[in-house]
Amino acid sequence: MTIRRLFIAALLLGCSSAVSASFSRLVAIGDSLSDTGNLFSELEDALFGDPFGLLPTDNYANGRFSNGPIWLDYFAATHDELTVESYAIGGAYASTYAGNDNAIDQDLLSIPFVGQRLASRADGLAPQLPSVGSGLGDDDGVALWIGGNDLLDFASNGFQDPLQVVQPALDSIASAVEQLIGFGVSELLLFNLPDIGATPGARQSGQSSSLRQATLAFNTGLESLAIDHDSSPLNITMIDVFTRFEQILAEPEAYGFSDTTTGCIDGPFDSTPCSDPQAVRVFWDEIHPTTQAHRLIAELVDETLSRRELEPELVVPVSTLAL
Repeated sequence: MTIRRLFIAALLLGCSSAVSASFSRLVAIGDSLSDTGNLFSELEDALFGDPFGLLPTDNYANGRFSNGPIWLDYFAATHDELTVESYAIGGAYASTYAGNDNAIDQDLLSIPFVGQRLASRADGLAPQLPSVGSGLGDDDGVALWIGGNDLLDFASNGFQDPLQVVQPALDSIASAVEQLIGFGVSELLLFNLPDIGATPGARQSGQSSSLRQATLAFNTGLESLAIDHDSSPLNITMIDVFTRFEQILAEPEAYGFSDTTTGCIDGPFDSTPCSDPQAVRVFWDEIHPTTQAHRLIAELVDETLSRRELEPELVVPVSTLAL
């Protein structure tokens, strides 16, 4: 789905980017952090307005899992020279667990008569790749950001510890990278994870410590994956979201935030929102960033690409940070 730039044009007056990307098209794959309305479009009509609370509806913006534009929207609006598209699907897992490749598969499967058909539309990572690959070429870049749902749903997928899902997730991402190489992709923006243990949902569940350790292990493995492809034809640029979020959480006022620990939506997507939705929070709900946080992620992408132009490197190191 090509992003509609008009959605955020009014928010970005006066903003510009000096980065000259080495690709003419950027295609995003992954989960809700890069979903520009794909899951919503796939399921809204079939769910008859979503009485189950599985989709980002009234409390969210244009099918995004946030209260406004996400990072990809902001990036597209400041790069008129690029075609920017998203095939990312909210809820997507990097791997597959007992046949489930999306966080809402079990909820969809429980719906009488149509559950199987609906679950087939809620893709994980692997099913996104054929659609992406059908039109990719050596002048295209791919943004891959996934893994958070794997860690968050470790218990519901039968694991005792989130560390147990790190390797399956990384193995699936490695397989996806190999497929992208086969498609002829020349540029990959590979996003690591922010501290999943710092999300409001993790705090409420008492899993902050274990999820932080799993995040660190995942990010270290992701960096190793990138290094392992040093001799491949694919140029991999790490987008170090982890460090940027650590900075935001350590000094929120410096980034314009007043709340780093609670979300405005506390519960299912259709829950009653908070009484002060205009407060500048880092998180909009139990796990998803606000549009203000997404804008900082878009700026991080530009900063990283700009730094790569000045100091060409494969990987932005992350493994030694905040250990």
